[in-house]
Amino acid sequence: MSQVSKRVLSPDIQSRLFQNFWELFAQIKKTHEVQIFLDDLLSPTEKIMLAKRMAIAILLARGYKHRDVSSLLKVSTTTVNKIASYVNQKTPGFQLLIQKYAHKESLSEFVKELERFFYRMSSPGKVFIEEGAIKGKLGHKRQIY
Repeated sequence: MSQVSKRVLSPDIQSRLFQNFWELFAQIKKTHEVQIFLDDLLSPTEKIMLAKRMAIAILLARGYKHRDVSSLLKVSTTTVNKIASYVNQKTPGFQLLIQKYAHKESLSEFVKELERFFYRMSSPGKVFIEEGAIKGKLGHKRQIY
């Protein structure tokens, strides 16, 4: 768990620190540069926590059940409920996340993989169904290479 110093910054200095922090993120345009920066800035646990929170928000926005999201991402239902409250309140940050990333192809394919997983796990008889049949049943387009 990250620790914050008990020595409090003045509101002015804290505000300027945050402003510079936000501006830095706005300047980083390439995915690999963001990755390099965050690999140095965050611990592996912090990166996983943030990535899971993003995934929770997107899955909930797509209508997944809380327990399914909790099980799939290995997070507590309390965590899912906390993120769900932000999504349901349509807080600006989560709405921005959902709008910007809900249509990304890589994310879309990830969500489709999750849908196929949930379909397979919905009953024991579906575990061994051919992948193409599941894609057809769920309306996933077949990729042409």
